[in-house]
Order: sequence, then C-alpha cells, then structure tokens
Amino acid sequence: MADRKFLVSMPHGAPRTYASIEAVLMHASQHARNRLLHACEAISWIGGLAPQWQKRHTPVISLKGAAVQDATAGSGEQAAHVLPGQILIDGNPPWALAKGDAAKVAWLARFMVTSAVPVSFNTADSAAEKAGLKDAFRVACERAWVNVRAGQRDLTATYEEFLDDADRAFQSAEHGKQGRRASASSKGDTRTSDERYIESPILRMYRTHGVTAKEAARMFPLKRGS
Repeated sequence: MADRKFLVSMPHGAPRTYASIEAVLMHASQHARNRLLHACEAISWIGGLAPQWQKRHTPVISLKGAAVQDATAGSGEQAAHVLPGQILIDGNPPWALAKGDAAKVAWLARFMVTSAVPVSFNTADSAAEKAGLKDAFRVACERAWVNVRAGQRDLTATYEEFLDDADRAFQSAEHGKQGRRASASSKGDTRTSDERYIESPILRMYRTHGVTAKEAARMFPLKRGS
C-alpha cells in the first residue's frame, strides 16, 4: 500500500483474531454488507448532485482507483477501500460540485474510508471489482444521475439493479477463483491452490450480505445538493 496517500495517517488498531473459519466467513458477509451499503449511500449522493448541474450536456460518469485512504492496517491485515473506486463527474471528483466546505469534506471522507481486513478479503474484493463490481457501481451512479434529472425521486430500482449486478460480480469472481485453483492444483502449485481455496468461500459469503433495495432506499433516500 506504499502508493496510497494519506491526509492524516491513522492506524485501524490491533489486527482482528478469529477463533474458527466460520468466524472468518461471518466477517466476510459483514464486510460485503458494509461495502454495499456504503456504495448505495454514494449512489444516492451522486443522484443528489444531479439537480444542480447547470450545463446542457449530460456529464460522463467515470471511475478510477481511489488515491487517498484514511488509515493503515496492522500486521496480517490490509486497509481496503470500502467503495469500489473513485467516481468522477466529467473528470472531476463529486466534491467539486458540493456546496460548502462541510459537504466537500463529507464527500472526500466517503471515498477515503477503509476497513482493516485479512489479505484474503482484499484479494477477493479486487477479484469482484475486476469481475464487474467496479462497473456496477459506476453504472448505478450514472443511472441515479440520469433518473433524477428526469424527475425521479425513488432510487429503489437503481439500488436493486446495482445489488443484482454486484451479486453477479461476486459469483463470476468465485467461479474464476475455482477455475484457477483447479488449474494450479493440476500443475502441482499447492500454494496458489490453497490461496484460491479460501478466497472462493469468501466470495460465496459475500453473496449472503442481506442488503435489499428497499432497505437501501429507506436508509439512503435521495437528498438534493449533497
């Protein structure tokens, strides 16, 4: 994580310990839930910015890797960004459109936030992002923007489409891990095979996050001028 930038470098605290593999998998489900709820919140905030757009054209909603993180992790863990990436609106971060310093700081904080997780979680996160989670997040932000500009106020359908896309990304990433594990095992690469073994059930547990579109809509209704 040497390439990450810190506004204020703070440790997450002592690494978490696990009494069993079941405890690891339970944490995986909670981790996925946390990430998806944070993503839904960001989607609602992007929608909230749409009404104040003054230009005639519809902006390009893009995504890049986050460059700033809020904390470091202890030995055996990594500080994993909670959001799948940094959303840009016509090449600019969302806080460029936010009104007031407090709103700008709140936006920046959302994209900085990390969770201290086992290395296998961070690897599984990256696999899910490559398998479609990053694009699912970007597309959901784009849908929220377009729909709000068209006069819609309810983001439930946007959340539902995002969660469906996220589930497909988790499933695709799990299948990819299983295939690479089988390939490594056939070549006698037991270390890679063992790493893929733990990452596959982690991705499977990500699908048990329990977040629903109605829950997200209740928690994160559209707010104008975020």
